[in-house]
Amino acid sequence: VDLDFNELCLRRLALLDKPDELRRLESRIMETFESPGVCYIMTMGGIGDVVYEFSIYHALALIMKMRQITHPIIRGLGGNIVKFEGEKTFVAFGDERTALATGIMVMSALAEYNAEVDDAMRIEVSIGIDSGPILLIPHDLYGDCVNTSSKLGEDTAEPGELLISDRSYAQIQSDPVFARASFAPDKVKKSGVDLPFFRVIGSV
Repeated sequence: VDLDFNELCLRRLALLDKPDELRRLESRIMETFESPGVCYIMTMGGIGDVVYEFSIYHALALIMKMRQITHPIIRGLGGNIVKFEGEKTFVAFGDERTALATGIMVMSALAEYNAEVDDAMRIEVSIGIDSGPILLIPHDLYGDCVNTSSKLGEDTAEPGELLISDRSYAQIQSDPVFARASFAPDKVKKSGVDLPFFRVIGSV
């Protein structure tokens, strides 16, 4: 009988003194739920300032507007929106080209929107992209690339910035689709270790 992810994780706690069974269970979890992919984490910036200057209701309305603009682009290019929490959207893609192209198109769509509205209606997001194994379960995702995407998109990027990890960049650096984009190298500390990344500027 197949067990769901939660049950498998709870079963693991009972096998800590049985290493062979523990390895088999972890292999089962990996085979069932883990696969290579690209994690894309998008965060809407300045929410705290919006709440302070206007109201929580205005902030929520802008979040809804951000989703209305960006989520169809993400889904239209094959992105799997795994979950969204307030101003954050967590997405899994199958390849780096599509993830990066989506990020660039999202930034372009928001720039067009912002050009037509006053300051109280402006929406800016930051995006972090990284590649690697993703543990994908219903309504959530885990893995080192999720942590790295969060570090880039939530902690490092300024509103309006799109950051891509060096390992994701390695997969698209010669792709002619991004011939009009520029990639500025930088690095940030993650768990005390340098994390190289690139700031992406340009279009597709």
